[in-house]
Amino acid sequence: MSPRYVYGPVLFKYIAGSTIGINNVPVNVCPYACVYCRFGGPKRISIERRPYSDPKKVLEEAKRILPASEADKIIFFASGEPVLDSNIRHLAEALRAVFGKPVGAVINPSLLWRRDVINDLLALDFLILRVDTVVEDTWKLINRPCKDLLFDAVLQGIRDFSKSFGGTIMVETVLIKNVNTSEDELHALGSFLKSLNPSAVFISPPYTFEKWVQKPTRSDFELSQSILLSELKGSNIIVSDKPDIIESFAVLGGNAIDILLSLLSVHPLRREQCEVLLRTEYDKPHEVLRSLLNRGQIRAIRYDGETLFLI
Repeated sequence: MSPRYVYGPVLFKYIAGSTIGINNVPVNVCPYACVYCRFGGPKRISIERRPYSDPKKVLEEAKRILPASEADKIIFFASGEPVLDSNIRHLAEALRAVFGKPVGAVINPSLLWRRDVINDLLALDFLILRVDTVVEDTWKLINRPCKDLLFDAVLQGIRDFSKSFGGTIMVETVLIKNVNTSEDELHALGSFLKSLNPSAVFISPPYTFEKWVQKPTRSDFELSQSILLSELKGSNIIVSDKPDIIESFAVLGGNAIDILLSLLSVHPLRREQCEVLLRTEYDKPHEVLRSLLNRGQIRAIRYDGETLFLI
C-alpha cells in the first residue's frame, strides 16, 4: 500500500542524519502563497486549523517504514503548512513515544501569535522557521499572506515564541534578486533574527514556477552572509543552493515507485535522485520515469539547467 502520510528516509539540508518525513497537510493549503513555493497551481490560502491527518494511519505507516530505516529524526515537512493540522501535537508526542526519535518541523511562522499553535509547537524538539524579510511591503510581495494576517503580530509572535521554545530553532531565508537583497533589508533581517538566537541560518535561492522571480547573484549571497554574520555573532550562517531534500533512500522492503511518489508529493527531485532510488528495484530507471510521465503520475520541469520531477 502506497504511504499517504509518511516518506523517507531522506537527508535534509537543515539537519544532520537521515530523517523520516511526515506529510500531514494537503498540497498548497497554507497561510502564505509564497512566490517561491515548490508547487505550482492555485493555493488554498487559509489560517483555519483542522484535523488534516489521521493519527492512527500516520503511526501505522511510520511503523512500517521506520523499523526498516536508519533514520535519526522525524520531521513534519508537508505539501501544505504543517501547523494547520490540529493533530500535530498529538502526532509529535505519539511518534516520539513510539520511536524515541527527536521530532521537528519546517514551518512558516505566520501563526506563532496564536496560543493553540504555540502550545502545539512547544511539544517539538526542533523547528526550521522560514523568515524572508522583516519589511512589510516585501513580506506582502514575497509571501503573499492571508488577508487576515497582521504583519506586526506575526513578527511579535515569532519573537515571543522563540523565548518560550525549549528546543532548537533554525531559520531559512530565501533570497530573491532585487527584492530582499539590499543592505537595509539584510541589516533589518539580521537584527530581528538575532533576537531569536537561532543555531543556524540557511540562505537559499528560490525554486519557483514564477518567471519574474530571479535567483540572487553570487555577490548577493556574499553580502547577505557577511551582514548576517555581523549581526548574529555566534550563529552558523550557511549559504546553500541545494534543495531541501538532498538525498533519498529506498526503504528496505518498500516499493520504489510508491516511495518515489510519496517523496515527489512534498518536494521536487532531480532526475539523478529519482534514478538512484528507482535503481534499487529496476534495471532501467529512466524507462520507469518515462512511464510515470506518460501516465500523468508525475511531471517534469526545467529549472536552472536541471530537470526536476514532481507530482
